[in-house]
Amino acid sequence: RENITRRDSIDAGRDYSPLVQPPGAFIIDTANITIEEQVSVIESKVREEAGRLADLMVKRGETCDFGKTRFHYRLARSFLRILFTTLFGLRVYGRDNLRFRENFIFSSNHVSYADPPIVGCTLNREVWFVAKHELFRNRLFAWLIRTYNAIPVDRGEMDRKTLKLIVGKLKDGESIMMFPEGTRSRDGELGNLKPGIGFISMLAGTTIVPIYVTGSNELGRCLIRKKRLEVRIGPPIRIPDDYTPDNKKRDYKVLAGMIVNEIRMLKHDSET
Repeated sequence: RENITRRDSIDAGRDYSPLVQPPGAFIIDTANITIEEQVSVIESKVREEAGRLADLMVKRGETCDFGKTRFHYRLARSFLRILFTTLFGLRVYGRDNLRFRENFIFSSNHVSYADPPIVGCTLNREVWFVAKHELFRNRLFAWLIRTYNAIPVDRGEMDRKTLKLIVGKLKDGESIMMFPEGTRSRDGELGNLKPGIGFISMLAGTTIVPIYVTGSNELGRCLIRKKRLEVRIGPPIRIPDDYTPDNKKRDYKVLAGMIVNEIRMLKHDSET
């Protein structure tokens, strides 16, 4: 017992991949139940979650209403989708992961200023974008991006007013796109994500969808098909409604780590 306790303490305290409970994981105490009972409990939990997701899923032949999409947004989205597909060979993978009647926080890597319109035109709903406040200095450009749902935010720290606005949008059923690295990656490598995205997800109770975009920083090469322009949409990361974190700060970081690992897997899929 002492050896196991000491080992668990070391594993839980290490900097790389610490042994902690992921947000939303089910804990099953196996101390006083048989193997058969363990299997029964696990099966019950799996069936319960599968049933919840089945209620959210859009059945074949049905249409899914994600809220009213304004005409100018729908028009711009269609135009950009045709533009990026025709000129730059845009390919989208994983759209099937968006087949649920729910709003999302879309979490994407960030390599170019073109990422928001490229990713946004591939999604089947109207989305609000979190953008650094420096982009709003020019009044004309600020008006333009606000028209298409840009929300200004300080890259250093999100103020309370902006946080309230974002959480309010999510609770109203809107979807938000975030680039939680905080800045563009110059070399295309994925950096650490800020734990704020985990905080927002838990505060609003909103599912996170990881996204990986590649080629947006080399559109010239995409134009002549020397580089692929791709958007890969990963499986949703859900937190059960009744989940209560016992260590909020730790769970925010764990959730951010789960997201970055999913995006890295999408990056690996793109490279293979």
